[in-house]
Amino acid sequence: MRNVRLGIRDGLIFGVVFLFVVLVGLYGAFAANSLLGVSVPNMIFALFGVWVGAYVMRTVRRDGGQIGEGALSAAVAGATMTVLLALFTFWASRVNLRDVFANITPETVELLTFGRGVPTGLVLQVVGGVVLALVGAFGNVAWNRIRLPEGATATGNRLASFLLVLYVIVGGVTALLFALGQWMPALRELAEGPLGFALPNDLYRILRIGAVVLIVGYLGGIALSLAAPAQAVRLKERLTTTRRLFGIAFILLALFFPLSLGSYWNQVLTTIGIFVMMGLGLNVVVGFAGLLDLGYVAFFAIGAYTYAFLNSPKYGLDLSFWLSLPIAMMVAALAGIILGVPVLRMRGDYLAIVTLGFGEIIRLIMNNQTELTGGAQGILQIQPPEIFGFVINTPLRFYYLIFIGAVLVAFVTARLNNSRIGRAWIAMREDEDVAQAMGINTVNYKLLAFATGAAFAGLAGLIFAARQRNIFPADFGLLVSIEALSLIIIGGMGSIPGVIAGAVALKGLPELLRALQEYRLLIYGALLVVMMLVRPEGLLPSRRRAREIHEAMEDIEIDEAELKSTA
Repeated sequence: MRNVRLGIRDGLIFGVVFLFVVLVGLYGAFAANSLLGVSVPNMIFALFGVWVGAYVMRTVRRDGGQIGEGALSAAVAGATMTVLLALFTFWASRVNLRDVFANITPETVELLTFGRGVPTGLVLQVVGGVVLALVGAFGNVAWNRIRLPEGATATGNRLASFLLVLYVIVGGVTALLFALGQWMPALRELAEGPLGFALPNDLYRILRIGAVVLIVGYLGGIALSLAAPAQAVRLKERLTTTRRLFGIAFILLALFFPLSLGSYWNQVLTTIGIFVMMGLGLNVVVGFAGLLDLGYVAFFAIGAYTYAFLNSPKYGLDLSFWLSLPIAMMVAALAGIILGVPVLRMRGDYLAIVTLGFGEIIRLIMNNQTELTGGAQGILQIQPPEIFGFVINTPLRFYYLIFIGAVLVAFVTARLNNSRIGRAWIAMREDEDVAQAMGINTVNYKLLAFATGAAFAGLAGLIFAARQRNIFPADFGLLVSIEALSLIIIGGMGSIPGVIAGAVALKGLPELLRALQEYRLLIYGALLVVMMLVRPEGLLPSRRRAREIHEAMEDIEIDEAELKSTA
C-alpha cells in the first residue's frame, strides 16, 4: 500500500505540473514543431511519462525497496498522472473553457488526444503514461547498473575536447576571413567556398554543431575505453591535458565567433562579460572567504559613478578612460575596506543584512544628491574609451575590451586562490574560529577579501558606464546583487569556470529563449529549478565545494534513514 500511495502522490504532482504547462499555452505553442519526425507536444508528453517513472523508481530504491516495488509505484504514478490529464481533456472536449483558460482551444484538445478523438485518445493517454513510466523506471535501474571501464569518462572528454578545438580553430579562421572579407572580396569567397561549412550563420547552428561534436567525441571516447581499458587508464592520468584543451577551445571560441555575430548578440555578450567580472569579484568574497555580501552592487555603482565624475563634461575633469581605471578601482576598494571595518565580527545572516543596507545607502545617495550625481536624471555624455585614436564605441569593440578585462580578473583570482592568501580565505570559510586559532589574522584577510572583490566590481562598473554612455541610480538596484550572487550559486561557488557558466546561464539563456516570448521566463525558471534539484553543487563547481555538498547530502540521507528506521 505504501508504494501505491507513493505512486499516487507523485503522479498527482507531475500531473498538476503537466496541466500547468497545458493551461499556460506552452504545450500548444510547439504544435507546428517536430524533432526527428516526432512532434514536440508528443515529446513533452513522453518526457513527463519517463520522468515520473524514473523519479518514483529512484525514490523507492533509495528507501530500500525492490525493483518490483518500484515498477509498481511507477506504473501507478504514470496512470495517476495521465488519468488526471484524461479527465481534464474530456472536460475540455465537452465544455468551452476559453472564457477561463484562453489557451485551451479545440486544437489543444486535438493535440492531447494525439489526433485520435476523445474515446481513443484518452485510452492512449493512460496506456501510454503507464508504459512510459515503466520505461523510465527500468531505465533508471539500467543507468545505475552501468559500469564503464576506468577512465572512460576521461577518454571521452579528451576526444571530445580535441574535436571541439579542431572545430573552433577552423570556424574561428573562417569567421576572421568573413570579417576581413568586407575589404577583401577574395577572402570572403574563400570563406564561403571550401571553409564555409565551418562557419554557422546564426547562434543556434553554433550550439547545434558544438553539441554534436561533444556527443560524438564523448561516445567515441567511451567506445575507445571499452576496446582498450589500459589506454583509458593512461589517458585518465593525463586529465590535465583535457582541461587545457577545453580552455584553449573556449578562448578561441570567445575570440573569433563574435566576429560572425550581429550587434544584438555582441551586446548580449558584453552584458555577460560584465557580470562575469562582477561574479569573479563576488566569488572572492562569498566563494573563497565565505562572507555573504548582498550589497555588492554598491561597489559596482561606485566604479561607474567614479568614472562618470572623472570623464563626463558636466564636471570638467575630462579624464580619459585609462587614467580613470585605476582610480575607480582604488575608490571601490577603499569603499570595500570602509564596509569591512564595522562588520568584522558579523557572520551569516547578520552580515548579509548589513551589506544589503550598505548597497541601498549608496543607491539612495546617488538618487538624492541631485547637485552632485544628477539624482534620478543620472549623468549623461560619458565618453567612450579611446586608445591611440581608436574609439571603442561599438558592441564588438566593447566585447573585446570586456574580454580582456575578464581574462585579467580571472587570472588574478586564480592566482589568489592558489596562493597563501587563498588558503587563508578557505580556512576562514570552513571555520573562522579554528583559522584564527591556527594563527591566521582574520581581520586583515577579511578586509583584503572585501577590498579585492570591490575593486573588481569597480572595474566592471567603470566599463558599464563607458558602454552605456549614461548612468542612472535605477541601474544599481538590489536585483543586480542578487543576480551576481545567483550566478555564483548556479555556476558553482568557489569555481572560476563556474562563474562563467553561471553568467552565461543567467544572462545568456533568457536571450536564447526570447523567441518563445511570454514563455521564456517560465522555461528559464523551470530549468533553474531542475538544475538545482539535479545538480545542487552548480554547473562547474570546484572539487572542494562539490565534495562538501555531496558529503552533506549523504549525511542528511543517513539521518532520514535512521529516523525512518526508529519510527
